[in-house]
Amino acid sequence: LIPIGIDLGSLHARVAIGSVSHQNVPSKGNTEDTRPLPNVISNAQGSRYTLALVGSDKMSGEDDNNSDAVRHIFGEAARRALARDKKPTISKDPSSMVQELVKSSSSVDGGDNNKSSAAAAFFGHLADLACDASSSHPSKLRAVVSVNVGASPEEQAGVVETIEAGVSEALKSR
Repeated sequence: LIPIGIDLGSLHARVAIGSVSHQNVPSKGNTEDTRPLPNVISNAQGSRYTLALVGSDKMSGEDDNNSDAVRHIFGEAARRALARDKKPTISKDPSSMVQELVKSSSSVDGGDNNKSSAAAAFFGHLADLACDASSSHPSKLRAVVSVNVGASPEEQAGVVETIEAGVSEALKSR
């Protein structure tokens, strides 16, 4: 399995790929660990930080039946879509941020399926980035996630469930 680390902050997310092989080299009586540091993956815009924002964009389909299909967009593209639609900025309305989507989808009331699928799509996008960078299949990924210190156990469990759903979504798309 290929270890990937997901650092989910309040505004950005980062993904890193670890190495699956390492060697211990003897050095003056001690063994020295020569494992390389994880590689932080760049997104499509070349940035190492992906804005943890999910938006939606209408696709114009060739078929008349599917002319108003909606797809999820992430990061900077989602921020630009919010600005283009003249919607409130993320500082005024953080409801499209991934942490807020996870909180809403894992609430005690049963959650919101639309928000849950949007958050899962974001993590599916991060899994796709990791697969592209490591030349592997999503079934070969082992995710480790970092969340905010103040997150409740319910929020932590919600993040884990959402990441699992996102990796499953990445499996289906490949």
